[in-house]
Amino acid sequence: FVANNSRSIGDRFAALKIDGIFVGEGIPEKKRANAFMSMRVKEPMTSVEVLIDATVWGSAKDGLLITNRALYFKNMMEDPVRIEFGDLKDVKADGKSIVFGGQRFSPGVFSEETILKMAEIITANFQ
Repeated sequence: FVANNSRSIGDRFAALKIDGIFVGEGIPEKKRANAFMSMRVKEPMTSVEVLIDATVWGSAKDGLLITNRALYFKNMMEDPVRIEFGDLKDVKADGKSIVFGGQRFSPGVFSEETILKMAEIITANFQ
């Protein structure tokens, strides 16, 4: 997959208007900092397009982060995963998780419908 319309991915996620999904300048600094630390993000803080907070209490230490270069995610009690856009392939969703070429992101705090929409947006932007 190659990033196409990477600028619009934030707009597409923002259009969902779902609690726990933050875009661009609307990402609270504490959530951004927590996500960067727990997901071991390599890009600058200003590179974040989308943050999906998959925690129950809103810390953003588990979730999915899309920068201008890569997609990061971390499930509870697991190590973080980084996937460069050029390596994004085989994106699938089953309503409980999104699978990126064998790597499974399980955002259990979101509904099945929301998880499927997330996968649809990611697939539309990186194919």
